[in-house]
Amino acid sequence: MSTILKALQKAEGARSQETLAGRVIADEAPEGQRCRKAFPIVLLALVVTGLAVGVYFYRERKAAPDVREGDIPSGSMSLSAPSELPNLSVSGVIWDERKPLAVINGKIVQVGDNVGESEIIGIELESVTVRYRGNDYAIRVK
Repeated sequence: MSTILKALQKAEGARSQETLAGRVIADEAPEGQRCRKAFPIVLLALVVTGLAVGVYFYRERKAAPDVREGDIPSGSMSLSAPSELPNLSVSGVIWDERKPLAVINGKIVQVGDNVGESEIIGIELESVTVRYRGNDYAIRVK
């Protein structure tokens, strides 16, 4: 019985790899054909991922407050820095809704920090609000 089983297995193996003009024809698709079948699926996955990331960042950008020239967030605020305000240079903002940071005079600060006599009371995408001697001032990012 085992001799017959071995012969059947051998015949089945030979049938799955028949030769035709020196080329082996296997039951599996050649490597290139498998790649061609997977390409559209991978491309679709990349497009969907790109769209999801784009929508996420679009919503994050829309949720962030938009500060434009001429906007004054509070009643006692001035957008122009008077001569009495110490020299504060805002060179950048690192935006995060929960904990925005700003770079003022080369130092990374957050809301509540002090730079000299000025207290940081607000950080927006394009400006930083400071309180100096009881007055609030918005300093634009350079």
